[in-house]
Amino acid sequence: VRNLANTYYFLEKYSEAKPLFARFIAMQEQKTAGLIAAVSALAEIEREDGNFNESIKYDLTAIELNPTNDSQVHVMANTYNNAGEADKAIAVYQKAIEVMPDNAFFDRSLGRILEQENRIQDALQAYESAAAKNPDSGFYSDLVESTRSRL
Repeated sequence: VRNLANTYYFLEKYSEAKPLFARFIAMQEQKTAGLIAAVSALAEIEREDGNFNESIKYDLTAIELNPTNDSQVHVMANTYNNAGEADKAIAVYQKAIEVMPDNAFFDRSLGRILEQENRIQDALQAYESAAAKNPDSGFYSDLVESTRSRL
């Protein structure tokens, strides 16, 4: 099933690949490289099709399955945010923080989107978390102070 899904994917026949990837994912009982690739591919296809309610489920699963791939997090979150789906971008960063708790840049990025959404108190908490994780960063401490001054 996965091989056929991959064939359709590489031929850019995404409508044929999607149900095959979904079937393959549903059949898996263990975390494997094939599962990670299938989840990531299906999430990407759904995101590119604008099916954000579907893609977010696969994106959050992809983060759990591959918690060291921080670049995928930024691609996901930026895609949602640029499409006006800030709530989904926030969910992506929250999941990433959950599985990669030491990554201060996720907190900073979460804070940026919260700030954009006028959730200044929540943004401050995210910036404070980033500053706590990287206390030597003047950038994060400056974000904390400038956000505090706006409250």
